[in-house]
Amino acid sequence: MSLIPLPLNGGFPARPAVENGVLQTSLGPTVTIIDSFDGTLNAGWTDETTEFASDTSNFVEGGAAVVTDTNASTANIESTSSGSLPAYFSKGQVLRQYVRPSTVGSGGSRYSLWFGWEGSNTGYTAQLQFDNDRARVIREDGDGTASEFADTSGIGMTSGDFVELEVDWRDGTNGGTDNDIVVTVSDYASASVLFTHTENDETWAGNAGFRLYFFGGVSSAPTTIDYMHTT
Repeated sequence: MSLIPLPLNGGFPARPAVENGVLQTSLGPTVTIIDSFDGTLNAGWTDETTEFASDTSNFVEGGAAVVTDTNASTANIESTSSGSLPAYFSKGQVLRQYVRPSTVGSGGSRYSLWFGWEGSNTGYTAQLQFDNDRARVIREDGDGTASEFADTSGIGMTSGDFVELEVDWRDGTNGGTDNDIVVTVSDYASASVLFTHTENDETWAGNAGFRLYFFGGVSSAPTTIDYMHTT
């Protein structure tokens, strides 16, 4: 796992020039924005889009992020690959997103990032359980059941600190093995790896959509998300 080397501005990554939704930078690989979450959600998301607010106090890029509304018991946004987000995530790419739990431990909430999602009972889930400091990787089996690939508690997340959630969905052309799915959770500030798991699976290899689901202690322990992109 490697962090994208971006120049710093006031302690946070500065925004390089953007052309047609693609960041142009000579310091690392080309970065394609799915949603910058700069205080609002991209219009390509559907479902519970009103359950989020702007967070100008906690962000890693752009001056703002979005945070779950404390009036919500759950929050869910989604978009199949036929939707209208600026970009999607398919095999052969690396996805990164930044997630900040307000509470880790008792009373904390939970967050599931579905990728390869094209509707009910499809895709894979990278799940962060802040209430018990746990990371899980799950495959939907297509029939309402699921297979758990990894479940690790005590990974070392910290209340109020961003983590980088990375999914490297490999096609075998840039190292690794075709259909490897590598999920890594790192502390954003230190880049220390807290959790990593590799699974080889091709069940949903042709899918590219997303579902972001927040549940558990959402009303009392909001979660901030920022800067979802691929390389």
